[in-house]
Amino acid sequence: MSQIYASLFTFVGTLLVIGAGSWQWRRTQAREQSKEYRAKRIEYLSTVWTRLSEVESAFRQVARFGEGPIPLGAEERREVNLLLIDAAPFLLKDEREWALSIVEEIIEISTLILHAKAPPDWWISSISQPEATSTSANAAQRLQYARQQLGQRYAAVTRGRHD
Repeated sequence: MSQIYASLFTFVGTLLVIGAGSWQWRRTQAREQSKEYRAKRIEYLSTVWTRLSEVESAFRQVARFGEGPIPLGAEERREVNLLLIDAAPFLLKDEREWALSIVEEIIEISTLILHAKAPPDWWISSISQPEATSTSANAAQRLQYARQQLGQRYAAVTRGRHD
């Protein structure tokens, strides 16, 4: 009878060891997948942030020096939209909305400047007030808010304080 108990105890012990090993293996796999996802998420957030910053910077430079057309044309919109489509699995809904808001506000401000409803130097200086103060100021405020929110999220994700 003691041999039966010993065999049964050995069998149960083996099952427990196999179960614990399987559980540990799944945890390890999930952790590795999470690290890969997090790395991709940081990479895409970085790419989106960099591209949006480049678009805004180019727009501000052109507005400052008055050289050529306002840069946020169809090509830039297409590039940003394609980037957001590629990054979609790694961006949260609010992050995509902030990125789109940045683009839309730059478009609105560029349209105001292009149609001479706001002077170009307004965009580079906070002192002068454009003729279309309420429209352009609201667009600039929404742009700043979206950029701030996306920037804070990007920083939080990079620091590991947000998923």
